[in-house]
Amino acid sequence: MALHRVSPRTAFDDVFASPLSEQILPKYRIPEGQSDPRVVYSLLHNELLLDGNSAQNLATFCTTWSE
Repeated sequence: MALHRVSPRTAFDDVFASPLSEQILPKYRIPEGQSDPRVVYSLLHNELLLDGNSAQNLATFCTTWSE
């Protein structure tokens, strides 16, 4: 017997199904409204993973190929 209730998964549990992912994140200003912190963290985390991964960085690929 479970001692706590488990809520069923909904479509909003997926970060990319949230309404915030349909918009471009502001780069040079702080938004006026509030957003779910888990969604914002996941979107920023995924975006920064692409910047820090040299295997997917176009400049690294072009430099390696030209040498």
